[in-house]
Amino acid sequence: MTTDHPAPQVQDTPLAFDPVLQAWVPLAPGAWRAAAPERPVMTISFRPWAGTDLPVFRDMLSDPEVWRFLPEPFPGALSDAVARDLLAVAQVTTFHEVRAAVLQGTPIGQTRLVWDAPANPGAAPVSAEFSYWLGRAHWGRGYGRRIAIKSTGLAFARHPGLTALWARVHPDNRASRRILGEAGFAATGRSTADGWAILSCPRPEGSAMDRIAALAASPLR
Repeated sequence: MTTDHPAPQVQDTPLAFDPVLQAWVPLAPGAWRAAAPERPVMTISFRPWAGTDLPVFRDMLSDPEVWRFLPEPFPGALSDAVARDLLAVAQVTTFHEVRAAVLQGTPIGQTRLVWDAPANPGAAPVSAEFSYWLGRAHWGRGYGRRIAIKSTGLAFARHPGLTALWARVHPDNRASRRILGEAGFAATGRSTADGWAILSCPRPEGSAMDRIAALAASPLR
């Protein structure tokens, strides 16, 4: 937009044209910042599922789109009883570790480690399958990337005996393959019998672990 009032040159004093006064006036300090306030800082954390999470857990997993790229078939809309049973299974720690991904106090998805059987019975597992899912209302905001990066780093930090994680990716799920790549997973050239690609993530060391730790710790905006 142009005006018939050229901007005067006033050293070190920001000016703005006031259409009501038809004059250039001093711009109040911080005016531009006030017009575009900073977005709040948000972080994603992980915790076990709780009984009080049942409504949000049920609703997220009653969406067939959430199951589209999961290994298990969509079971249909979950009843409270089925959701309660799934939450109970999530509490069992003998064969897996399940965590709710929480943003501002509300679960938005889940991560899961399924322990591989160790070579020696009774020994701690040295590898595990990693998987995650995100409620559809939270897609497209970068949360999946943050969940994968942060939970991968936390898995190695919490379990010093783990030497590697692996993941299955549906051949059409390009977004998840890209996200897992940023979390340190790489193609192995192998696939499951039903065509899912197998990716592997060795325990990060040195600068790689520092990078993952920095990404996991940085806030969302």
